[in-house]
Amino acid sequence: MENTHRADASVDGDYKFCFDNTFSSFNTKTVFFELSIEGDSQGWDSEENIDFVQADQIYELKMQDVHEVVNNIRNHITKIRHLQELIKSSETRDRNIAEENYFKVNTYSFLQFLLMIAVGLVQVVMVRSLFDDQSKVNKIWKNFEKK
Repeated sequence: MENTHRADASVDGDYKFCFDNTFSSFNTKTVFFELSIEGDSQGWDSEENIDFVQADQIYELKMQDVHEVVNNIRNHITKIRHLQELIKSSETRDRNIAEENYFKVNTYSFLQFLLMIAVGLVQVVMVRSLFDDQSKVNKIWKNFEKK
Protein backbone atom coordinates (compact mmCIF):
# COMPACT_ATOMS: atom_id res chain seq x y z
CA MET A 1 0.00 0.00 0.00
CA GLU A 2 1.08 3.53 -0.64
CA ASN A 3 1.78 5.90 2.25
CA THR A 4 0.23 3.67 4.87
CA HIS A 5 0.23 4.95 8.43
CA ARG A 6 -0.71 3.02 11.51
CA ALA A 7 -1.49 4.53 14.88
CA ASP A 8 -2.47 2.90 18.14
CA ALA A 9 -5.52 4.49 19.71
CA SER A 10 -4.43 4.26 23.30
CA VAL A 11 -6.93 6.84 24.53
CA ASP A 12 -10.68 6.48 24.16
CA GLY A 13 -12.42 9.39 22.48
CA ASP A 14 -12.72 11.28 19.21
CA TYR A 15 -9.83 11.54 16.77
CA LYS A 16 -9.38 14.05 13.94
CA PHE A 17 -7.60 13.80 10.57
CA CYS A 18 -6.06 16.88 8.98
CA PHE A 19 -5.03 16.89 5.30
CA ASP A 20 -2.66 19.73 4.45
CA ASN A 21 -2.74 21.23 0.94
CA THR A 22 0.06 23.80 1.35
CA PHE A 23 2.56 21.86 -0.78
CA SER A 24 0.80 22.85 -3.99
CA SER A 25 -2.62 24.40 -3.83
CA PHE A 26 -2.78 24.93 -7.62
CA ASN A 27 -2.57 21.29 -8.73
CA THR A 28 -5.53 18.98 -8.51
CA LYS A 29 -5.21 16.02 -6.21
CA THR A 30 -7.09 12.85 -5.52
CA VAL A 31 -7.06 11.97 -1.85
CA PHE A 32 -8.19 8.59 -0.61
CA PHE A 33 -7.92 7.53 2.97
CA GLU A 34 -9.04 4.51 4.85
CA LEU A 35 -9.74 4.13 8.50
CA SER A 36 -9.68 0.60 9.74
CA ILE A 37 -10.28 -0.28 13.34
CA GLU A 38 -8.63 -3.41 14.54
CA GLY A 39 -9.40 -4.80 17.93
CA ASP A 40 -8.10 -7.56 20.08
CA SER A 41 -10.74 -10.13 19.26
CA GLN A 42 -10.61 -13.64 20.51
CA GLY A 43 -11.43 -16.38 18.07
CA TRP A 44 -13.91 -19.09 18.77
CA ASP A 45 -11.01 -21.54 18.99
CA SER A 46 -9.63 -20.00 22.19
CA GLU A 47 -9.55 -22.02 25.37
CA GLU A 48 -11.97 -19.67 27.13
CA ASN A 49 -14.77 -20.84 24.85
CA ILE A 50 -14.34 -24.46 25.82
CA ASP A 51 -16.75 -25.10 28.62
CA PHE A 52 -18.10 -28.28 30.07
CA VAL A 53 -21.73 -28.49 29.11
CA GLN A 54 -24.53 -30.81 29.94
CA ALA A 55 -26.45 -32.87 27.41
CA ASP A 56 -29.41 -30.48 27.14
CA GLN A 57 -27.08 -27.58 26.27
CA ILE A 58 -25.33 -29.37 23.39
CA TYR A 59 -28.00 -28.31 20.88
CA GLU A 60 -27.67 -24.65 21.90
CA LEU A 61 -23.87 -24.89 21.80
CA LYS A 62 -23.96 -26.32 18.26
CA MET A 63 -26.29 -23.51 17.16
CA GLN A 64 -23.92 -20.98 18.71
CA ASP A 65 -21.03 -22.59 16.82
CA VAL A 66 -22.99 -22.35 13.58
CA HIS A 67 -23.80 -18.70 14.27
CA GLU A 68 -20.17 -17.98 15.05
CA VAL A 69 -19.01 -19.66 11.85
CA VAL A 70 -21.57 -17.76 9.79
CA ASN A 71 -20.57 -14.48 11.45
CA ASN A 72 -16.93 -15.30 10.85
CA ILE A 73 -17.65 -15.92 7.15
CA ARG A 74 -19.64 -12.68 6.98
CA ASN A 75 -16.72 -10.79 8.52
CA HIS A 76 -14.29 -12.30 6.01
CA ILE A 77 -16.58 -11.44 3.09
CA THR A 78 -16.86 -7.87 4.40
CA LYS A 79 -13.07 -7.63 4.58
CA ILE A 80 -12.76 -9.02 1.04
CA ARG A 81 -15.31 -6.52 -0.26
CA HIS A 82 -13.41 -3.73 1.47
CA LEU A 83 -10.11 -4.84 -0.08
CA GLN A 84 -11.73 -5.01 -3.51
CA GLU A 85 -13.00 -1.44 -3.05
CA LEU A 86 -9.46 -0.35 -2.13
CA ILE A 87 -8.10 -1.98 -5.28
CA LYS A 88 -10.89 -0.37 -7.32
CA SER A 89 -10.13 3.09 -5.94
CA SER A 90 -6.42 2.62 -6.61
CA GLU A 91 -7.12 1.55 -10.20
CA THR A 92 -9.45 4.53 -10.66
CA ARG A 93 -6.76 6.90 -9.42
CA ASP A 94 -4.18 5.33 -11.72
CA ARG A 95 -6.56 5.52 -14.69
CA ASN A 96 -7.26 9.21 -13.99
CA ILE A 97 -3.53 9.93 -13.83
CA ALA A 98 -2.94 8.06 -17.10
CA GLU A 99 -5.77 9.93 -18.84
CA GLU A 100 -4.44 13.26 -17.58
CA ASN A 101 -0.94 12.42 -18.84
CA TYR A 102 -2.41 11.32 -22.19
CA PHE A 103 -4.17 14.69 -22.53
CA LYS A 104 -0.97 16.58 -21.65
CA VAL A 105 1.11 14.63 -24.17
CA ASN A 106 -1.47 15.13 -26.93
CA THR A 107 -1.73 18.86 -26.23
CA TYR A 108 2.06 19.31 -26.18
CA SER A 109 2.43 17.29 -29.39
CA PHE A 110 -0.25 19.35 -31.14
CA LEU A 111 1.41 22.62 -30.08
CA GLN A 112 4.77 21.31 -31.25
CA PHE A 113 3.22 20.32 -34.60
CA LEU A 114 1.74 23.82 -35.05
CA LEU A 115 5.11 25.38 -34.20
CA MET A 116 6.87 23.18 -36.77
CA ILE A 117 4.35 24.20 -39.47
CA ALA A 118 4.78 27.89 -38.60
CA VAL A 119 8.60 27.64 -38.67
CA GLY A 120 8.43 25.80 -42.01
CA LEU A 121 6.21 28.52 -43.52
CA VAL A 122 8.52 31.27 -42.26
CA GLN A 123 11.52 29.48 -43.76
CA VAL A 124 9.79 29.12 -47.16
CA VAL A 125 8.81 32.80 -47.18
CA MET A 126 12.33 33.88 -46.16
CA VAL A 127 14.08 31.73 -48.78
CA ARG A 128 11.71 32.90 -51.55
CA SER A 129 12.13 36.53 -50.58
CA LEU A 130 15.93 36.23 -50.75
CA PHE A 131 15.71 35.34 -54.43
CA ASP A 132 13.03 37.90 -55.30
CA ASP A 133 14.53 41.30 -56.11
CA GLN A 134 11.28 43.14 -55.37
CA SER A 135 10.80 41.78 -51.82
CA LYS A 136 11.45 43.86 -48.70
CA VAL A 137 13.55 41.12 -47.10
CA ASN A 138 15.90 41.08 -50.11
CA LYS A 139 16.32 44.87 -49.87
CA ILE A 140 17.08 44.65 -46.14
CA TRP A 141 19.55 41.82 -46.79
CA LYS A 142 21.35 43.82 -49.52
CA ASN A 143 21.55 46.87 -47.20
CA PHE A 144 22.93 44.65 -44.47
CA GLU A 145 25.61 43.22 -46.83
CA LYS A 146 26.78 46.71 -47.91
CA LYS A 147 27.64 47.74 -44.38
